[in-house]
Amino acid sequence: MRSYTRLLLLLSTLLLVGNTLLVLFADPLNLFGLARLPGVNAFKNTYSDYTRIAKPIQVEWTAPQRLALGSSRAELGLRTSNEAWAQAYPGTGFNAALSGASIGELHDSLAHAIHTAKPRSVVLGIDFFMFSAGKPTRYAYPQLLAGKDDGPIQPANRRLEQLRLALFSPAMTRASIRTLRKQKPIDDEFHLDGQRNNQRELLKLREDGYERAFVRFEEGFAHSTWTACQDNRFSYGVASGNTLTRYQDLLRMARDADIDLKIFISPVHARLLETLDATELWPAFERWKRDIVAATEHVNAEVPAGRRLEVVDFSGYHRYSMEPLPLAPNEEMHWYLDSSHYHERLGDQMLQQLFTGLTGEDGQFGVALDGTVLDAHLARIRSAQTAYREAHPGQQQRLRARAQEQLEQRRRSGERCLAPGNLEDQAPVTS
Repeated sequence: MRSYTRLLLLLSTLLLVGNTLLVLFADPLNLFGLARLPGVNAFKNTYSDYTRIAKPIQVEWTAPQRLALGSSRAELGLRTSNEAWAQAYPGTGFNAALSGASIGELHDSLAHAIHTAKPRSVVLGIDFFMFSAGKPTRYAYPQLLAGKDDGPIQPANRRLEQLRLALFSPAMTRASIRTLRKQKPIDDEFHLDGQRNNQRELLKLREDGYERAFVRFEEGFAHSTWTACQDNRFSYGVASGNTLTRYQDLLRMARDADIDLKIFISPVHARLLETLDATELWPAFERWKRDIVAATEHVNAEVPAGRRLEVVDFSGYHRYSMEPLPLAPNEEMHWYLDSSHYHERLGDQMLQQLFTGLTGEDGQFGVALDGTVLDAHLARIRSAQTAYREAHPGQQQRLRARAQEQLEQRRRSGERCLAPGNLEDQAPVTS
């Protein structure tokens, strides 16, 4: 009996050690860096499944000075090695943006970074959908995040839980095996700094084509990404969990930590803007911009002598967002990967403007918003929208038909959202 117990103990130990070595070598979350061998473990093809586990750990372990936050748009489009950004804030950078992120998740991600890494510069990309209380939540992985209420024992406990998830969980064993089995260029999903690989997305586009990629995102946003509510309401939520309140708390955190926070509204392609209007959400989109500006100015007014925060709007109908889709199958778009995601080339243009103040040729790409310019800015976008539709009459009809089909599906099978109602029934949050 004792021999059997010893054998079982020995086998269990060998299995544990072998599994640990497998995970350390495959390193599916890019955490350990013991060996990165081309054709063996260099491409982390399961990383995208576990970014909500991996990225907070990487932020804590590497303590970057430059941090990118936002949705998958920022995850694809913001290079933390951008020359203008790196010159302004030398040191390491990390892209901590998360696919489908809500503003609440970004609030918690920044709190974690402040308490564990103390970045000096943060670039935050905000999107209309991330403020929707009716947006479905698809990501259930735990985020091991630090916060202001952490006690003295919390960091040690968090490190132990990080190691447990990263080394000893069955999911990481499966991810390690898959990492070692899949090492083609199409499997190279992420760079070491957390940015999603643009070249890998272009490989996918060669298989699927731009039109299919555009349609997939347009239909997905119309169906449920902006709101999943049957009655098509766009709401910030109840007072206790109001998304504008979370946004303002994020601004205050950055101010109190003396972080240089750059905030921008993402530049989606004109076709997605047309889909937004066809889904009957354009008034809510404009109201959201007004509320974002009001919320930001309220935080600025709390400390008049402090560093002033501003929101730069890169959205709208400009020469970048109106880029036509390629006619030939082997041609690539220069500024966009699909209707929702801009290429890192455009991200570089944006970062250059944010950190040098140099604007585009016409001054309409990247407008710093405040109450004095907002009405004229929104009017210019509506005027450009009219001109775009006149130049693309057939496209507008097709986009509207598809958007209305998705809207009708949601009206039949979407969520029965409870109060509060649409934005018109809600006062902007300023406290």
